[in-house]
Amino acid sequence: MEALTLFLAAIAFELGLFAAVVFALFGIDDVAVDTLYIAGLADPVRAAPDPASPLQRDFALFIPAWAESRVIGAMLDHCLLAWPSPRLIVYVGVYANDFATMQAVTQRVARDRRVRMVVNERPGPTTKGDCLNTLWRRFRQDVAQGRARKGAILIHDAEDMVDPAALPLLDQSLRTADFVQLPVIPLMGRGNHWIRRHYCDEFAEAHGKELAIRSALGAPLPTAGVGCAFRVDVLDQLAGRDGPFPADSLTEDYELGMRLTAIGGRADFVRAVAADGRLIASRAYFPERIEAAVRQKTRWLRGNALEGWRRIGWVKPPGASLARSIVSCWMLWRDRRALLAAVATLAAYTAMFAGLAAFALGAMGGTQVLIGGPLAWLLASFNLVLLVWRLAMRGWFTGRVYGWQQGCMAVFRQPVSNVILVMTAWRALLGHWRGLGGQPLVWDKTTHHFPDWPATVSLATDRR
Repeated sequence: MEALTLFLAAIAFELGLFAAVVFALFGIDDVAVDTLYIAGLADPVRAAPDPASPLQRDFALFIPAWAESRVIGAMLDHCLLAWPSPRLIVYVGVYANDFATMQAVTQRVARDRRVRMVVNERPGPTTKGDCLNTLWRRFRQDVAQGRARKGAILIHDAEDMVDPAALPLLDQSLRTADFVQLPVIPLMGRGNHWIRRHYCDEFAEAHGKELAIRSALGAPLPTAGVGCAFRVDVLDQLAGRDGPFPADSLTEDYELGMRLTAIGGRADFVRAVAADGRLIASRAYFPERIEAAVRQKTRWLRGNALEGWRRIGWVKPPGASLARSIVSCWMLWRDRRALLAAVATLAAYTAMFAGLAAFALGAMGGTQVLIGGPLAWLLASFNLVLLVWRLAMRGWFTGRVYGWQQGCMAVFRQPVSNVILVMTAWRALLGHWRGLGGQPLVWDKTTHHFPDWPATVSLATDRR
C-alpha cells in the first residue's frame, strides 16, 4: 500500500505542476485583457439610432436552414414583423431532401414578397458555408436582373430572435466599417438549465469584454455567424466562382472574419443600447443537453483552434505595425489555447483525485504524504488568487447582463464549462485527425427551438 500511496502522490505532483504552470500563464494572459478593459480601452456603449429611421442601404438577410422546420417559420414571422422595411430581402437556403423546412419557408414566401427561398443544388446536409454561397449566388443573380440592389449582407441562424433596433444600427455602423458584429446574448429560459446557462456566462464575458477589446485594438475580429453584416463590395473581394464563404470549413463565420482582416477589411464590434436600456443583440436558445453542447463546441474548437490555425495561419491587417502584429498574434493565440486549457484542466482534476487518494491511503497505512515543496505551494497559492479573480470577473459580467443572482450562480457553473471543455477537446482532436485522413465535412448541427412570442421574453439589459 505504501508503494501505491507514493505512486499516487508522484502522479498528483507531476500533473498538478503541469496544470499549475499552464493555469498561471493563462491567468496572467487573462489579467492583461482584464486590465485593458478596466483601463477603459474598450469602446463605450453607444446610443442606438431611432429604430424608425429609414435605412440608407439595402440589406439581404441570409438564413441557411437544414432540418429547421421547428423554428424557421416562427423566426421568419418575428423577423419580418421586427424589420418591416421594404429595403430588406430575406434569402432562406433550404435543401430538396428537407421537405418540412421547405414547406415552412414556402408558407412565408406566400405571405411576404420579401422572402425568397433558395434550394441548394446538392442534397443536404452539405456545410453552412456551402449553403451561404448558394444564397450569395442567387443574390448576385438577382442584382444582375434588377431584383435586388447591392448594399449589405446580414447573416442570422434559423433560431435567432432579432432585435427591432438592430437593422438601423447596422446600417449606421457600416458607414465607417466594412463588416460589423453585434453581441450575442443566449437566452436563459425557464427552469435551471446548467448546460444552457453556462453559455450565458461565457458569452456575457466574451461579448462584453473580449471582442470589445479586440475591436478597440484593431486585432482580427471573428464573426459569430449571427448578428453580423458585411458590405457587399468587401465580400466581392473574397468571392471566387462559388462565393465568399469558406465552404470547406466547420467555422466559416470565424474564418471569414479572419480573411476579411487579411485583405484590410475594417471591423467594428458594436455595443449599443435602445431607448429602454436594452442591449441591442442577437438572442437565441443554446443547447440544454450535454451531448448537444459538446457536439456544438467540438465544431467551434476544431474549426477555430485546429483547422483555423492550419487554414489561415497568423493573419494580421496588411501594413500592420510591429505592435499591431504582436497584438493580432496575441488574440489569435487566445483563440487557439483552448486545447491546451482542456489538457491542463484534465490534468488538474486527475491530480486532485490522485492526491486525495494518496492522502486517504496514507492515513490508513500510517504513511506521511507530502506533495510538492514550498515553491509548488507558492505557485498553487498564486493560482488560487488568479482563480478567485477569474470567477469574480465571470460573475460580474454575467451579473451585469442577467442580474446579480445569476452572477453568483456563474461561479458554481464554472465546473460545468470545465467538464464540457475536456469532453470537447477529445472529440475535436479525433474529428481533426479523421479530417486529415480525408473524412468529408458535414453540417454537424444541433436541434433548435425558438422562443415563445409575443409572450414575454426576458431581454437582457446592459447600460455599461
